[in-house]
Amino acid sequence: MNPPPSQPPPVLEPDEAYLARWLFTRSPVQRDLAAALQIAGDTPVDFQVTTSELFPQALGPGDIDVLLFNGGRAHEGIAIEVKRVKLPAAAFFTGMPGKVQSLRQGVVQANLLSALGLHRTMLLILIVTDGSEREDMNFASRGPTWELARTIDAFPDRDRLSPDVDLAFIEITQPTNRSFEDAAGVGIRLVHQGTARIQDTEVTVALSKRLTGSTREHEA
Repeated sequence: MNPPPSQPPPVLEPDEAYLARWLFTRSPVQRDLAAALQIAGDTPVDFQVTTSELFPQALGPGDIDVLLFNGGRAHEGIAIEVKRVKLPAAAFFTGMPGKVQSLRQGVVQANLLSALGLHRTMLLILIVTDGSEREDMNFASRGPTWELARTIDAFPDRDRLSPDVDLAFIEITQPTNRSFEDAAGVGIRLVHQGTARIQDTEVTVALSKRLTGSTREHEA
């Protein structure tokens, strides 16, 4: 039976776009998220921005999952590629996370974002865990085991990620049958910080138009 429309879905169901919006605009960890990812407070943020809208000559990727204007500064754009790994209850027995292979494409897309010339680029990997059946563990221990976390950390083609790209992991654990939006454990790790660059002038012009236009959606 599907949940009522007003009830948020279980943590394994939402896609990357839904989870990203929740993290940056509605979650109780917004300040912790900004601090861990070294983002200024009150930073405007857009989601699912079509790359060609900003850069008509760009070769890819098709969109920017999360676009941040650090501290409201158009010359400090941060483009984030978001990928999700699933840990259903069965993963604690099989040792096999779901969708790890999709992280290969995340590396490709993050490298393409880096080539656009923004101030910073990031690959953000969301590890979503259904820990509701781990009733023998306390709430704080219902997230990924050390072995599962190690498997995810060593994802395919990680060594192909451009050194200019930040790499971060966020663990979102649903410890009970309550909605993860009401009761979730969230852990944030910035494991690699790429070298921030002086943003290309044409990129700053494009972001300035985006920032001052009506397309700005939220603030982190």
